[in-house]
Formats: sequence, C-alpha cells, structure tokens
Amino acid sequence: MDRAVILGTYEFIGFHLCLSLLEKGIEVIGIHLPSLSNDEYLEEMRFSVGRNSNFIEKDETFFEQKQTFSDNTFFFIDYYSYYRNYKESEMKAILKQLIDHINVHYIFIFPIQMCNEKSVQEFPIQLMKCQDHLQIYYLPTIYGPWQPLHFTFQQAIHNPDKPVNIDEREWINDALFISDAIDYIIGHVEEKKKQKILLKSTIDNHWKKAASLLLKNTAIERSSEEVKNCQDVMIVDIDGTIISEGIDIQKKHLAKWKQIKKQE
Repeated sequence: MDRAVILGTYEFIGFHLCLSLLEKGIEVIGIHLPSLSNDEYLEEMRFSVGRNSNFIEKDETFFEQKQTFSDNTFFFIDYYSYYRNYKESEMKAILKQLIDHINVHYIFIFPIQMCNEKSVQEFPIQLMKCQDHLQIYYLPTIYGPWQPLHFTFQQAIHNPDKPVNIDEREWINDALFISDAIDYIIGHVEEKKKQKILLKSTIDNHWKKAASLLLKNTAIERSSEEVKNCQDVMIVDIDGTIISEGIDIQKKHLAKWKQIKKQE
C-alpha cells in the first residue's frame, strides 16, 4: 500500500484507521466532511495527526476534481460512522459522485445491520460488479478511545450517574474493541480480492458483558437482533482484547480528554 485515502478521517472508525496507517508510515489523505460530522473530538483529533508529514487533510472540494492515483492506493470509507449518525442518505450521494471519478481499491466499513437491509445492500453490490478488488467489512458495536457520546458505553463512562440512551442503531448482540477490528482490516486489505467479511467476537454476548461493567442499574429492554441475509459473507472470529481491559482503556482516554477540555 503506497497511499490511503480515508473518507471520514475524523469519524470514529476512520480516525483509528488513520492513526494505524500513519504509524505504519503510509501516506494518508484524510477527507473531512464538516456538514456530516460530529465534531465533539475534532480539535483533539486534528492535533493528534496534524504534525505528521504523511497526513494531508481535504474537504468536500476533493470530489470536484478528477483524482489520479496509483494502482496501490486504497480508499477507506467509514460508512459505519455516518450510519450511526443518521447521515447515510447524504453519504450515498457523495459516494455516487466519488465512484465516477476515482478508480482505486475500495474498502467499505459497514455496520453489521447492513447485512440485514436488502435495500441498503444493493448499493455496494452494484459497486462490486465493476470493482475486482472491492472489500466490505461488517462490524458490530465498536468501543474504545474516541467512541462518540451517542454510544451507550461512552455515555455511561462520561456520566455514570445519569441514565443512558441505547440508540436503536446500536448493535447489542456483539461488540469488538476498536484496535482488534482495525488490526484485522489493515492486515487483510492488501490481499486485493473482492470479499465481504463480518467480524465477530469470540466472546459470547460481548456487548452485554461489557455493558454489565458500566450499567449497574440499567435494564436492557431491547431485544437482540440476529444477522440475516448475509449471503457470500465470510464470518471471521476475532479473539482480541479482554473486555475489562478495553473498557479501562476507554475510561482512561475519556478522563484524559476531559482534563484537557477543563484546561482550555
């Protein structure tokens, strides 16, 4: 991989992809879409990567000109985060414009729910007919540093004495720690073959076990949702971070972030 382009570079998944790729010495073009973004961590994220000479930030104007990249350029699309922010309609319009102009290796990061939604599934399937090396990764709930506040775990850590709101788009049937998901994706993208992969924790009821460490007096009233209609999707078991360790890392990161905000 010579270069990576990340659409959603300051979104939850996109930012961790960015950090990991920069650590490997790969040049990253990070596309930030202010109109579609949740900016709660934006300033700190920019500071974390802004001094890296391998990082270039772009905005919506990136799509106005035809881009030319080498065959070894990989385009990561953090659809997962835009879906969680209810911005998928706007994102689809941008993607249609993007695909008309850029011919690279596409890596889509989707929420696991999109294995269930036939109408949403049709768009990436159409792409795969014209892209020999397009890869799709379906993820359950992801937690860890920089998790947005609309996620249950971050709400509980941020305000432990307040009730949490479990969003209807939060997958409560499984979860993975962020670095475990990112390590797998980056470790396999250079296989350059068309594939759809669903990442699954080896820990049964991972989300509920993690939630039990944080939600002492909160009843989970939502029923679990099963994955359906996942044809041609390879399920990969991820044996990663111990739940308590992952939660502790997230707690320490949020505490550090809150301390920085107090000093401003």
